[in-house]
Amino acid sequence: MDNNLYKLYQLFNFFNAKFSYQMVSFGQNMNKKEIWIANPTNNAYQLIRITTSSLETVEFEKTRIDQNISNFSCALSGKKLSFLDIHVSREEVYEEEVYDSVSMDTDYYDGLDISEAYPGIKHVIHEVKDPNAEIQAIVNDVNRNLKARVKQQKALRRIPNGATLALITIAVIVHALQFFLGMKYPQTAIDIILGADYRFFTQSLHQYWRLITVVFTHGSWMHLLMNMSALYMFGSYYEEKLGKVKFLFVLFSSAIIASLTHWFFNGNGLLVGMSGGLYAFLAMRTVDVLVHRHATPSFYQTLAINLLINFMPGVGYLAHLGGFIAGVCYYFIFIDKRFNKSVAALLLCLFIFLGYSYVSKDPRPIYGGTDLEVLDTLNDLGLESYSKSLEKRIYKAYGEIDYD
Repeated sequence: MDNNLYKLYQLFNFFNAKFSYQMVSFGQNMNKKEIWIANPTNNAYQLIRITTSSLETVEFEKTRIDQNISNFSCALSGKKLSFLDIHVSREEVYEEEVYDSVSMDTDYYDGLDISEAYPGIKHVIHEVKDPNAEIQAIVNDVNRNLKARVKQQKALRRIPNGATLALITIAVIVHALQFFLGMKYPQTAIDIILGADYRFFTQSLHQYWRLITVVFTHGSWMHLLMNMSALYMFGSYYEEKLGKVKFLFVLFSSAIIASLTHWFFNGNGLLVGMSGGLYAFLAMRTVDVLVHRHATPSFYQTLAINLLINFMPGVGYLAHLGGFIAGVCYYFIFIDKRFNKSVAALLLCLFIFLGYSYVSKDPRPIYGGTDLEVLDTLNDLGLESYSKSLEKRIYKAYGEIDYD
């Protein structure tokens, strides 16, 4: 067996696990082994050859290598893929090499510095006592990674699980009520009655449940469609990955943090939508892409659209920011758990700070006309007893507010 074969596997496992490269060819040329790997979405090199052959043979193999580059480019992308040639050897790499080239071995590296694009590449190759056992272990790792990716892709394509479907169903029903009741009654009053986060009611009347029910209210059918599309996409994956309990916990707790972040910078007003909670999942996906470097064009499009949305009038971009920050924290709490205790403590401190700031600040200005519309609408809907009880609490809250 080629004594350096396990080193090829070490390099392949590194690119496969961290950067989602897949093997497209494995063979032998001139009694030397080589592995061709590809990731058409990688920003540095989309096609890489890892070989134990000498750098001196490249010039004689150029026709074959160019043909391979052409074939793989045509099959995988339709356009020429950027190519990197990695040699497991201790040879010196000269500037006039035919291709972008690297020569590396245990405690040796020469050639193009690709450590910025592939952090840790210089320390991948290491000696082992049993090369065969090393190869078998790597094969097992690759198979596990492949199964995980297949499972992830299936999850992204499948019908969402129960919790996601339930959330979508509730949100559609609530907005249908908002729409039809809003044709007869003041829309703001209907939104508040159906659970929107109206700060005066949430804070002064202690209706803190609004920080949760706000996720089911939306400002328009387009607003609902955008949020439910995002929920369908993220819920299909994260409900299975995290489990129903953690999935719902991330969504609702992030929505609460999003609302608190919004109100930290704003006075009394109305907030609707699930975006704050959904931005947490967008953040988790973004961090995952940055950590593992497996972005796709569709991901960049999704990220760009969500960033541009924040520049539209009336959008609660501060709520989105709060949800995004929460999502980053939850990624390191539930997925990459290396810093979970520290990050959990940081998130708890943020929650306590925002919560204290929220309850300690007067919810001004006071919109008496809006409050009266809510009471009148409740009376017209046949909820007189609740309206009278709410009216007493409203006037009591008015008297408790410090107007100085």
